[in-house]
Amino acid sequence: MIKNGERITLSLSEFKVLYALIRNKGKAIKNEELMAFSDLAEISSLYMCVKGLREKIEQDSKNLTILINQKGYGYFMEFQELSIDYTE
Repeated sequence: MIKNGERITLSLSEFKVLYALIRNKGKAIKNEELMAFSDLAEISSLYMCVKGLREKIEQDSKNLTILINQKGYGYFMEFQELSIDYTE
């Protein structure tokens, strides 16, 4: 994955979470569904995975505009801000 001309490496769990969010095109996905899809056993593992993704794909990890939490439910992505080249 390339962002701003730099190669970004994702862990397998990060890739699976990102893939699930992209496939759902802006719809919120329950935490439990993301955990099952990405083979994460603990909610804390999902939180760490999302934190890692945010650090890698957000322009400013303190001002989130791409990977958004829907409190008490799960996560969704805002696509208008996302410009990533998925080439190898």
